[in-house]
Amino acid sequence: MKDAKWENWLILAIGIWIFSIPWSAGWGFGTNDINVIMWNFVMIGSCVVVTSIISLRKLKVWPEWLALFMGVWLTFSPLFLIYWNNTFLLINSVLFGVLITGLSALSIPIAEKRRVYLKLMRQNRQIKH
Repeated sequence: MKDAKWENWLILAIGIWIFSIPWSAGWGFGTNDINVIMWNFVMIGSCVVVTSIISLRKLKVWPEWLALFMGVWLTFSPLFLIYWNNTFLLINSVLFGVLITGLSALSIPIAEKRRVYLKLMRQNRQIKH
């Protein structure tokens, strides 16, 4: 059975990048508006990193769904947090949000098949004993 590994490694790399945006952009944490936007990147990046590590260790369905939700939020956060006028942040949000969403959507059926497969294997062992 194929496990979703390369997708999760790529999501992990994207999560690390998203987490590092406040420092790589050179802004850090400044005014209140910038604070909210920067914390958005830190929290989304952290969540994506944690869910991808969980998925890499043991392919589960729920971290894939959470990563998908984070990808959707990242894609649309420029509209809600009103930073569409900053090209760097807008491109990073939309590009990497779409990538996270797509890669998670690709991993969800694989994780679900694995879950069903493991459930059947457990039932099969119980029947034999």
